[in-house]
Amino acid sequence: MNRKENERPRHLKLAWWSLAFGVFALADSMVWPSAWTLLALMAAVVCGHVSRYRIRRSGGQWSGMNTALLGCVLGYGTLVVALLIPTVCGNGVETGRAVTTMNNGRNLYVSLFARGLEDPLAPDSPWPQQDEEKGHVFANSTEFFRWVVTAKVMNVDFSFFSGPRMQIERSQDASKFMKESNAWCVVTGVTSNTPEGMPVLFTTDLGVTNLLQLAGPIRDTVDKGGPFGGRYLVLVENGGQAKLLRRDRFREKWEDVLTNYDVWYGDHPVLRP
Repeated sequence: MNRKENERPRHLKLAWWSLAFGVFALADSMVWPSAWTLLALMAAVVCGHVSRYRIRRSGGQWSGMNTALLGCVLGYGTLVVALLIPTVCGNGVETGRAVTTMNNGRNLYVSLFARGLEDPLAPDSPWPQQDEEKGHVFANSTEFFRWVVTAKVMNVDFSFFSGPRMQIERSQDASKFMKESNAWCVVTGVTSNTPEGMPVLFTTDLGVTNLLQLAGPIRDTVDKGGPFGGRYLVLVENGGQAKLLRRDRFREKWEDVLTNYDVWYGDHPVLRP
């Protein structure tokens, strides 16, 4: 039906709904994409297209073509944002967690080093050993970290030893700290004579049981079941230098990444969780 000559076209309410859904979808996606984002952007696109169809067929009775178009644009634009934000922000969050884990490893090394300096003449090393005559012997790294907390080597709860995608134990109750909450491996036999540069701590993303396996490309030793899913490796060398290795470095060889590789490379068993 054609409108009268002097009658102004009415603005289609459905076009306003398209715009409203589009604004809501975009705002929600900027906070964090959710199911509400998906529903809102779909509503914006559907209402926008239906509105434009009705306006074109109304013979000038309805207006709001630009409003409906803007609603569609916001809906489609939100879809792009919703797809990009988890990737961009997710990578940033995971990198931040990897850096935090690296700092925790460095602090753990410093605490163990300081414990060894309390009595330099003591026969026991604070690091796990293979022989009881040289120090403490542990079956795995989880058992070792229970000792670290209960012996007051570090005044932390057990969440300190966890990583992303892991169960978190926020108490100092050793009986509650299990391997599912432990992100770290520990090299045995570390003493005051251990060469600088030898890895002494690393996350379970490195799937070795002996440092003899650290030869050739890094990617051959990566365990994707670790806390970072094989996207990062965190390790601490004797001397306190902590390293965060990203996936783009996994093509490199261990010989080119680790300090003093030719000096310390040899038989050094590893305690895993």
